[in-house]
Amino acid sequence: MAAPRSADGPSGRAYVRLLAHGAERSGPPLVLLRWLQAWDLDDPGFDTEVVLARPGELRPDYERLTEVRIARLDLRSPDRRLSRAVGRLGGPTPEEAVLRSLSLRRIGTRPTDLVVLNGATADGVRLLRTLPEAPTALVGHELSTGWMGNLDADDRRLLLSRVRAVLAVSEAVRDYVVDHHGVDPETVTVVPPPVDPPGPLPKRGGDDTRCVVVGGGVADWRKAPELFVTAAHHCRRLAPEVDWRFRWFGGGTGDDPARWPLEFEVDRLGLSDVVTFTGPVTDPSGEFANADILLSTAKEDAAPLVTAEGAGWGLPVVAFDSGGVTELIAAGGCGTVVAYPDVVGLAEAVVDLARRPDRRRALGDSGAQTVRATRDPGVVASAVAHWIHGVLGS
Repeated sequence: MAAPRSADGPSGRAYVRLLAHGAERSGPPLVLLRWLQAWDLDDPGFDTEVVLARPGELRPDYERLTEVRIARLDLRSPDRRLSRAVGRLGGPTPEEAVLRSLSLRRIGTRPTDLVVLNGATADGVRLLRTLPEAPTALVGHELSTGWMGNLDADDRRLLLSRVRAVLAVSEAVRDYVVDHHGVDPETVTVVPPPVDPPGPLPKRGGDDTRCVVVGGGVADWRKAPELFVTAAHHCRRLAPEVDWRFRWFGGGTGDDPARWPLEFEVDRLGLSDVVTFTGPVTDPSGEFANADILLSTAKEDAAPLVTAEGAGWGLPVVAFDSGGVTELIAAGGCGTVVAYPDVVGLAEAVVDLARRPDRRRALGDSGAQTVRATRDPGVVASAVAHWIHGVLGS
């Protein structure tokens, strides 16, 4: 393995600063990690540094691959506590000024050839406001929920005024930023997020009397875990002869306020022996290996990583027409798309697959082949490096 490249000291190469809102085990931070891992094996031709708005569990993984600096925008950090104390005395303007000053001391002011913001997030825009202005590109992971729910009007104006190029993780994202935010389509490149599927696919039995359905993600409105529960209810109603197991991995713990309404609904529908919310899972391979179907109930999702990972593990996918997942299913011939919000239709598609193990295997094999061909980390990271060189030369 190549030695980690440092952002310190001249190298004669372009210097790319990658800004990230955090390092939690979720889509955009995992995508960034897989790029860095691939670039460590195949030199991209530029030096990198990662700047995190706040620390997270992936931080040590980043640090093995490149220089990492942390602005400490997390709410309980010493920087935020000090800035809030100033704000109580002088108001929001001095509070922001103090926070930016402290963040800049942590990040440093080394001249940058290109800033790449990994996601349209409020903390990412805050980092842009803090750092000296430099050529900037955006990795677009978000649709309307991210742009309109997480950014205010000033953040959107700043971001759109700074960005010279966008790397969209799906055609859905490309269409959204062009149609709703006036981004020049000539400046948008589509590269899907990488996934790391297993070597040989697990051998799954042909049992049509037992079916394990998995879904995953944070327990928020966009991912719609409550519809996962509703779909389980309809599946059991439509096919009571099947031994159903619905497992949602990821999201919060039992203390997460978003979780208790889900547990209430599970109990109310009598599904405590059918539906399980596992909480955070560091390695989801066991979930994928033991499942039969991947169900995405997301109301909106730019390019859901869990569905691509599931397809890479040979799982057929059932999903709403909610974003980039439709592109994955169309390209891979690996599942069924149902018009949102037809939860009964979603359940009917799951039941059909539960009763047809041969169909499950055919769709799963097709999806696995497509993911291996188009979502391999080395292939994707090479395309991203090519995009970065193009932006540097523009």
